[in-house]
Amino acid sequence: MIVSVAASPSLDRTLVVDEVVVGQIHRPHEACSVAGGKGLNVARAARALGNEVVAIAILGGPTGGVVRSLLDRDGVIANTVPGAGNTRTCTSIGSSSDGRLTEFYEPATPVNEREWRELEQRVDDEMDRRPSWLTISGSMPAGAPTDAVARLTLLAHNRGVRVAVDTHGPALSAALEQHPDIVKVNVHEAAAVLGLATNDALDARQAAQLLHDRREHGWLTVVTAGTQGAYAIADGPMWHVAAGTQGAFPVGSGDSFLAGLVVGLRESSNDIGFALALATAAAGANAQTPGPALFDAIAARAATPEIRVVEL
Repeated sequence: MIVSVAASPSLDRTLVVDEVVVGQIHRPHEACSVAGGKGLNVARAARALGNEVVAIAILGGPTGGVVRSLLDRDGVIANTVPGAGNTRTCTSIGSSSDGRLTEFYEPATPVNEREWRELEQRVDDEMDRRPSWLTISGSMPAGAPTDAVARLTLLAHNRGVRVAVDTHGPALSAALEQHPDIVKVNVHEAAAVLGLATNDALDARQAAQLLHDRREHGWLTVVTAGTQGAYAIADGPMWHVAAGTQGAFPVGSGDSFLAGLVVGLRESSNDIGFALALATAAAGANAQTPGPALFDAIAARAATPEIRVVEL
């Protein structure tokens, strides 16, 4: 079982139109809604890959009710905290004429102290079931503790559960002090936490090495870089996985990557090469269809052996 914490959940809407023209009425010819935000995307992707998944999130208002029903639809077990605020909505608009995606992200719904304490208690309760992984994804909402991810990481480690983290900024810096088993970030997030200017020449391979060195403890560091693929380093060698299939709908590909990574490690007794291949195949499959983490899991698994993974 995998437990996924979604600190900043949302209702994610994806609309596809012929062309985006500012100031004009648009009539989408395709639309979908999912339980979104990075944590819920990870949960849905891991469920699609055949794993039992529990999603923990603070959901409030009418929109929160819709998100809860969508989790049920997708077969994700929802352990949710009632929130005072209405859960946010995020919208992506794809243009079929030029393949560009225009995105509108509302700020994460703020939380209060009671809600966050309850979320931590829900996580602690789920640790009794001895999941194989706890994933913590996305930005932290206003009102959450500054060390929110670090606290959740420590909570899981105290119960003997491995932790995979995909966040950024101060939340990531604090989390590193608790040595999550996996840190998965993109090259820009890695540069930021390393204190490097955005205009510095920093490729993903260098970023992975520097970030892994900074961690001191923790098992696997993965840095993604779009069409450059991803670099991963554990206690021994570094790995490079080539980028998967590109598509017009990349929203959720990073979350599908993380889901594929932990599922792959779980299925293969920690074979990093296999896990990176499955992660990349899931990310590539995600980009082919509208809606984050709504990919064809059968196609992703079929593509996994074709993904090029090299031990450097």
